[in-house]
Amino acid sequence: MLIDFGYAATANEQTNFAGSPAYAAPEVHHALQPDSLPFMCTQTDVWSAGVCLFAMLATSLPFNGSEDSEAELAELRRKVCAGVWDVQITNRPPEAVELVTALLKVDPAERFTLDEVCEHSWIGGQDQIPWRGFNE
Repeated sequence: MLIDFGYAATANEQTNFAGSPAYAAPEVHHALQPDSLPFMCTQTDVWSAGVCLFAMLATSLPFNGSEDSEAELAELRRKVCAGVWDVQITNRPPEAVELVTALLKVDPAERFTLDEVCEHSWIGGQDQIPWRGFNE
């Protein structure tokens, strides 16, 4: 169930883990380590949106795993931080796969920004986004 993207509604820089491990960006998982660096919430929410889009296209999460034991959770975190999908997307529009790939870049500096998402050909450009143009 998709509830919210709470990080983007707060100060953009965070240092604490929050969220569901399967949806959390690698830098959020790294926040559990001592002396971790702050991360940008807007980029972590782009990652989470990528996980949601992947799930809609593939009918499976990109990083599957249980959170029932510490060992299982550690394995799930390892997969998320490596960015290697458990399931490959097949028989889907190439533009959609390209967008998911751009959303699920492990390095947040390489990951699409929200504006880049909106400009992507599969989305249709900024002028196709319903909230664009309000109050302008």
